[in-house]
Amino acid sequence: MILLLITFTGIMVYWFAFAPKPPNPNELVDLDPQDNPYASLFLPSFTLLDREGEAFDQTYLDGKYTVVDFFYTSCPLICPGMSAAMRDIQNATTDTDLQLLSISIDPEVDRPERAQDVRGWLPS
Repeated sequence: MILLLITFTGIMVYWFAFAPKPPNPNELVDLDPQDNPYASLFLPSFTLLDREGEAFDQTYLDGKYTVVDFFYTSCPLICPGMSAAMRDIQNATTDTDLQLLSISIDPEVDRPERAQDVRGWLPS
């Protein structure tokens, strides 16, 4: 019992004194384009449909930081969790310049009307 108490105390001391702390999400980092290692990457032209069936292209991404995830609406395991994580990011970054983009990898099934049907777990 004493060994268990000592172990628990050691874990608690480590947890509160030495464990790495997550960054404060309220502190936004202003990344200079010269410091961005991805600034020179080339993105080819593309055209996609949004969930309302309207076309948009790569200019949607121009000059903006964008978090992109890929999903399909018939995915039973990881996709709803990823979409929930995207929703959390969206809620945490309200009133910032960050934008989110979720792209279906199954366009034959994930027609705009299908994406509308599962709006509850898709980021808006």
